[in-house]
Amino acid sequence: MKHIDSLKLTIIIPVVPHDESWQSVLQQLAAFALDHFWILSVSDEGHDCEGDDFKEALMYHHSLAVVSGAQGRSEQINRAILTAKTDWIWVLNPNATLSQLTVTKLMNSLLQNPEALHYFEARAEHDAWPHRSGQRPRPCQFPSPFRELGLAFHRRLWQTVGGLPRDLSYGEDHVFVWRLKQSGFYLAPVIIVIRNCPIKFKTGGWMHTTRRLVRNRKNRRQRWPRLPLRKC
Repeated sequence: MKHIDSLKLTIIIPVVPHDESWQSVLQQLAAFALDHFWILSVSDEGHDCEGDDFKEALMYHHSLAVVSGAQGRSEQINRAILTAKTDWIWVLNPNATLSQLTVTKLMNSLLQNPEALHYFEARAEHDAWPHRSGQRPRPCQFPSPFRELGLAFHRRLWQTVGGLPRDLSYGEDHVFVWRLKQSGFYLAPVIIVIRNCPIKFKTGGWMHTTRRLVRNRKNRRQRWPRLPLRKC
């Protein structure tokens, strides 16, 4: 088996206009993933006022690249993967809170299960979510993980299903996972929590946003067959 040091990641961070949380995650990556490559994937629209911040970040972080183009999560992730310097991809939410153990456990999981789609359990920060009694259900309760769970995979998985779908206004991550399941790939949970504070829950409210996500999931389950979750 390859050693963990032989595996290099391209960490992709899709940036929403007017969200500055990417600056915090870059500081964390500088502490815990300095030997890997990072890509901020931004849109041409809505980032004019942040251009100087990106230039400063590029000067300070030598592992960083910035790619820009059409707006949309799928477009931003697919575009970044096309420019990635490595075959191992980690799509990371800019609101994630990381540790050295987070990166180490992911690397070990990738080495042990190279043909799987890897994901984390997410727990939200207290300022965006209710306390224990109302927290998000664990990902195994849903047929596909939430987008905040830091999906990681080899480029060939992405190529097999033609990348993330570009024709959806929401749920692109779930369709991506579903297509991978249809193609015979399986999910591998990374046994560590990523703490997270998604923007949509800050701006839309926890209860309203959760209801919308669950309603969208029910609609998708009616259209798509539910497949069994294979374990490693």
